[in-house]
Amino acid sequence: HAFTRTTGKVLTTEEVDAQVATYLEDNDLCVHVRVQWSSSNLVTSFGRGCLNLVDREGYYRQHRLRGLLDHELGTHFTRAYNHRFSLPAHQRGATAAHQRGATAA
Repeated sequence: HAFTRTTGKVLTTEEVDAQVATYLEDNDLCVHVRVQWSSSNLVTSFGRGCLNLVDREGYYRQHRLRGLLDHELGTHFTRAYNHRFSLPAHQRGATAAHQRGATAA
């Protein structure tokens, strides 16, 4: 089948976990990204520091997983990370304090 040749074999949860862990390690993202599996996820996504994976058998395929990780982390994580540094310095501190729940005195 052409589909299987281009997308690769179906990956098990363990295979996906191993490839995601390697991807995070190779890109120095382990301390920045949490990984969460959920059967209620309809698509792979990234938000608020969390890579959300679809917990459904047959969802991930060998040749497509890398592209998904490149998109979710290479695009969404990088944009969010860089956005923090595009703010003026005085707003960066205020934003961080606000996110921690601190209030200005």
